[in-house]
Amino acid sequence: MKKLIITGIIISCILFSLTSVAQNNRGNRENRQNAGTVTNQETPAVVMPVQIPDTTAPTPQTEQSNPTLEQRNPPTPQRAVGSSSRNPSNINLQNIVNNSRPVVTPVSNGNLNWTEQFIEATGSTLIDSERFANPAHAKAMATRGAVVVAQRNLLEIINGVQVTSETTVRDMMTVGDIIYTRVDGVIKGAEMVGEPVEKEGMMEVRMRVPMYKTNGLAGALYEHLPINPAPETRLQPSTEVQNQSLDGLAFNLNGQQYDPALFPVIVDENNNIVLDMAKLYNPNTGSFPQILNSAETIFRELGIREGVEVVDVLRTEPGKIVLNNTNARKINWNKIINTAKTIGELLMFFI
Repeated sequence: MKKLIITGIIISCILFSLTSVAQNNRGNRENRQNAGTVTNQETPAVVMPVQIPDTTAPTPQTEQSNPTLEQRNPPTPQRAVGSSSRNPSNINLQNIVNNSRPVVTPVSNGNLNWTEQFIEATGSTLIDSERFANPAHAKAMATRGAVVVAQRNLLEIINGVQVTSETTVRDMMTVGDIIYTRVDGVIKGAEMVGEPVEKEGMMEVRMRVPMYKTNGLAGALYEHLPINPAPETRLQPSTEVQNQSLDGLAFNLNGQQYDPALFPVIVDENNNIVLDMAKLYNPNTGSFPQILNSAETIFRELGIREGVEVVDVLRTEPGKIVLNNTNARKINWNKIINTAKTIGELLMFFI
């Protein structure tokens, strides 16, 4: 009995010892875990800078996918009114141009178009089917002959062209062979307008030469223009037109007929030249003022606020427009001459 009691006591002690050891081991594990947690909290962390997006400004993706109204429809720049006769914003002047007619002088076998600035002639030759059995060959030969006839007609027309108020092309060609050679070169350089046309057994062609372009008639004559016998003056413009800037001049002919010239002149009532148009020609670019035929009613109905000055004409002569002194002073002629570099934009109206 005593042995059994001793054995139970020993077993109880062993069990107690094992339980204590297990509790101690569990406590140590918990302590180590707690210690590790504290260590991780106390270790300083590396902090990276962070950019905070500005929520008030749209991102690039937003700008591209959702453009503003101004981005979709950018404002159109405004043009200054009355700055140029070719500027569509100059409504008054542009309307006058649209309601005007070209100035054309009809002549035998052709015409002189002073607005489009060309000289045109026609020529025709019989299609000789007997001499040339092949129809295509016959037409080709007739076309070649029509070109020669058109060139001959061009020469006849050009001979009668008024160069200045005192001189025709024929007058200038009698002075020296150089003028004849240059005019002949202009005619040989004539271009055919459209295709040859067959009419009643004839082949007809239209040939054209420019008036003012660098390969035109004016360029061939410019260096040899005769000196105009009329005296030249510079009328002092009135105070209100000192700073005048014009896109066009309108000459009220009051029913008179005007015979244009290649280089016309404008004179006062004393025959003093106030504007020699030859000085407005640029031989390097071939630019020269364009003239149009309008009506006084057009100017009244459309109105002129700026850009065009209307002057009454005292009388006309071949290649010459005569103004009285009062009207001559309404234009700042000096400024027109000084701005000749833009003279290609100047318009002249005959009303």
